[in-house]
Amino acid sequence: MDDNLYVEAINRTTCLAVLNDGQVIPITNWYENGEDGEPDDATSCVCGPCNRGKWYVVDLSEMGGVMQ
Repeated sequence: MDDNLYVEAINRTTCLAVLNDGQVIPITNWYENGEDGEPDDATSCVCGPCNRGKWYVVDLSEMGGVMQ
């Protein structure tokens, strides 16, 4: 079992995160500079739990953007 799970992608529109093993988990909280925020303005988020019960904090400044 791979214990090195991490968030690979964030979808601000659907409020879902994708882990590197393919799991799709909900984003439960959005933060802008440490305070509650909206998805479009958020600088970090919390998502989970995954199927192992883990929660993830994501620094969105480290995520690359993709436009459709």
